[in-house]
Amino acid sequence: MANIRIVTDSAASLSQSSIRNHDIKIIDLPIIINGKLYGSVKNISSDKFLHLLSNCSSSPALGGADVSELANLYDELGSDGSQIISIHLSSTLSPTYYTAQDAAKISSSDVTVVDSMATSGGLAYQVTKAAECIKRGRTVKEILTKLSHTRTKTRTFFSVSDNNQLISKNIISKLRGAIESKLKTSYIFQFVDNNFDLITRSQAGCCIEDFWNEQLLKMHDENIVKLTVLHAGEEKWASLIKKMLEKEFPFVPIEVRITKPEMASYMGLRSTGLTYLLG
Repeated sequence: MANIRIVTDSAASLSQSSIRNHDIKIIDLPIIINGKLYGSVKNISSDKFLHLLSNCSSSPALGGADVSELANLYDELGSDGSQIISIHLSSTLSPTYYTAQDAAKISSSDVTVVDSMATSGGLAYQVTKAAECIKRGRTVKEILTKLSHTRTKTRTFFSVSDNNQLISKNIISKLRGAIESKLKTSYIFQFVDNNFDLITRSQAGCCIEDFWNEQLLKMHDENIVKLTVLHAGEEKWASLIKKMLEKEFPFVPIEVRITKPEMASYMGLRSTGLTYLLG
């Protein structure tokens, strides 16, 4: 049986130990400020990126993956006959999925490209599932079925208090965003069906706390097996949510991480996300 290798984006909310243990190859992306190359995602901490997002007069942007470099990576990984599963951040959030499709077409290796249709937490769940399946000797076809199942069992919610990036990414219009910025509007989104779904917006900051309280009540009767809290400068909410989750789900592993640059460039500063997996 052919060996199977995994390639994914730097956006995946994976620990370094998990990346090493499963020999996962990570695609790097350039960071651009004022049209000039500043560095790359792999060589900058999430904290540092948030600092740039907060302090640069021109918000840092992420460049695209290079088709030729990615094709070369596929060729290298498949040179021994290995098959490759390349799993990527939602195509709504990043063009890397389409870049990977182009790279797969010119690569001599057997590459299957997957749109996770998920944010960084959900992407990590799918990559981890693929790695587990490979250890069990599953075929690519079997793994794809498992990834699809994992996708349907993933839930993701965000609260956002700073709408600068929402405006920049056209999630809300410039005119409405300018007005709501002055009104200090907060937003609650669910990421579902490969897109952002606005649940509510409010000028009262308490809407965020009310939402998380209500959401955890809804989760009470769900069979949850994984929990991931991601934040971009909102440690207060992340800590509060973690404490609430620990009380409600004492036997479920909970990860708390700073948002990766790919997601921070969408959700912006002062955002908090919760991703969880149903059994």
